[in-house]
Amino acid sequence: MSAKTEAALLVVAERLLAHVKSHPTQTLHDIAHNLATTRSLLDSRMALAVSTREELCSALVDIERGTFESAKVSRRTGAEPRAKSAWIFSGQGAQVLGMGRGLAEQWPAFRGALDQACAVLDRHLERPLRAILWSTPESADAALLDRTAYTQPALFAFGWALAALWRSWGVEPDFVMGHSVGELTAACVAGLFSLEDAGA
Repeated sequence: MSAKTEAALLVVAERLLAHVKSHPTQTLHDIAHNLATTRSLLDSRMALAVSTREELCSALVDIERGTFESAKVSRRTGAEPRAKSAWIFSGQGAQVLGMGRGLAEQWPAFRGALDQACAVLDRHLERPLRAILWSTPESADAALLDRTAYTQPALFAFGWALAALWRSWGVEPDFVMGHSVGELTAACVAGLFSLEDAGA
């Protein structure tokens, strides 16, 4: 949750509690997804680590009561210094069949960026990259994922799409780095060259 001020953040928490109580069939997953994708990221923020709707309601009640000491509640205001973050992109050996499928099904930002990367990279491949990434085990396409000609484009496309997903959530890295093909992914994500240039 986020708001412009800490006082406004408490109002957001109260409204969320009322919403959860008045929508008993809405899943915790749907609530979290809506909070992550439909609200702006403002300076005063609060995160709740919960596993069930009941835990969410309990944490929100704690917030209403001013009980911020709960281990389930983490607060941050824009005035606090932000910890620096780094994104590290992996090299060959990190590939696995099906990587990114669940993210693509759930997150449009990931799916769109993966589509972009595959469109650029497919021009240089004999088989479509997505067919290799999401092939069935023991298939001929599955075996291609461990060949450098497909492994490296697959890891690049996955890293590019993952960066787009993080950015859609308002997360920006202070540093990027990578190993092997991950160095190229990091350089592209940092804007040193375009996606088109990366795929050339």
